[in-house]
Amino acid sequence: MGWKMKTETTFHLDISEEGYIGVDRITIYLDENNEEITRKTERVLLNIGDWKTAEAVLDEQRMAIIRATWTEEVILQAQKMEEQRNKEIEQRENFKNEGE
Repeated sequence: MGWKMKTETTFHLDISEEGYIGVDRITIYLDENNEEITRKTERVLLNIGDWKTAEAVLDEQRMAIIRATWTEEVILQAQKMEEQRNKEIEQRENFKNEGE
């Protein structure tokens, strides 16, 4: 009779000042003696307010951290910053087109 491989999953969150969150999901594969065989790390960058991806990647304990980080104020600020970046890109494109 064979043995069944066990796994453990851990998370590491990197939260930027702006509210972007880098997630390392680490899956550790264990043998029948609970000795580590190997591990796999998956890296995901969560954009502010991307609840769907966050819920797909994280467990409930980490989702509580995300909810505390992505307050309404943080999401609104991120939207304003994105709008400003888009305006600047549009202005550069218009300037570049005028010069041609």
